[in-house]
Amino acid sequence: MTPHPGDGGDAYVWKPNPKGQFSLKSAYSMLAALHVIRGCPKAARVWNLLVNPRLIGRFYSMNLLDWVLSNLRDKWGLQQDNQWKDILGANLEWIYAL
Repeated sequence: MTPHPGDGGDAYVWKPNPKGQFSLKSAYSMLAALHVIRGCPKAARVWNLLVNPRLIGRFYSMNLLDWVLSNLRDKWGLQQDNQWKDILGANLEWIYAL
C-alpha cells in the first residue's frame, strides 16, 4: 500500500517505556487499543455498516496512528458529503460503551 502523501515521514507509533526503551507491553497496549476500536466483532459490525465498501480494506489495514490521522482527514463514509469526523466520534464513544 502506498503511503498517503499528506502523512509526512516515518514516526514512532507507540511511546517508549519510562526508560526510553521499546517494550512488548507498550506494543501490546497499542494492539489492544486497535482491537477495541475497530477489530473486535462488535466494533467491526458497526464500521462495516458505515465505511464505504470500496475503502474497507484500507480502513482495517492501517496501524493505530495512521488510522486516527486518516479518520480525521479523509471521508470514509458511504456518502462523500457526510461529516465523517462526527460519525467517527459518535461511534468511537458508542463502541467504547459496548
